[in-house]
Amino acid sequence: NCVFVDNMLTAPDVSASHGGAISAGGSPHLIDCTFINNGFGAVVLGGNPTLTRCTFRNNPQRAISFHASSPTLTDCLFEDNACEDDDGGAVILTPLDWVLHPTFTRCTFRRNRAGTMEDLRQGGAIHTAIFGSINLTLTKCTFEDNAAGDGGAIYNVGRTGVATGCRFARNKAWSSGGAISLFSDEARVEWSNFEDNRASAGGALAMSWGGGKTI
Repeated sequence: NCVFVDNMLTAPDVSASHGGAISAGGSPHLIDCTFINNGFGAVVLGGNPTLTRCTFRNNPQRAISFHASSPTLTDCLFEDNACEDDDGGAVILTPLDWVLHPTFTRCTFRRNRAGTMEDLRQGGAIHTAIFGSINLTLTKCTFEDNAAGDGGAIYNVGRTGVATGCRFARNKAWSSGGAISLFSDEARVEWSNFEDNRASAGGALAMSWGGGKTI
């Protein structure tokens, strides 16, 4: 039940992955917490953290960075977060050669953005990094009005990706994958709705060749 507002790191040259509000290893539990306008990546977590009913709003250099982490997020809200000079406007997952299993259930991502038209970045809401192996699971999540260069809502280059019962509406990619760009080895999207998403290639979905992908 804590509120974090306007926290910032003192070093002027840090990246958006150092934790303007919280930097924690282990497996922390965040419940009913609110993060507003915190700089340099509001929260940086490792281990197996759980986040329940947390709100991340208007954090200017990403909301959360998960490093070598298998987080479980339930009923969380991400609104108006951005990362103009890096991937993952709201969330980035970096495996660092670990096998990870991040899970998002009934989470809402609205108006998050990665990059600009001049500096194309990936994953307006969620970005999974290429190093290591990530098995991303999304259940009954909502993605609305997110934007990025590739993967307006999600850019997934993990090992697998599963989206079940999710809604993707009015997401935009300046290049490919208005809602999702899938470059994982295997992926499954089922019982999900795609409405009014936009991109130069793959208005709703952009997928790489090879691997097993089921829609």
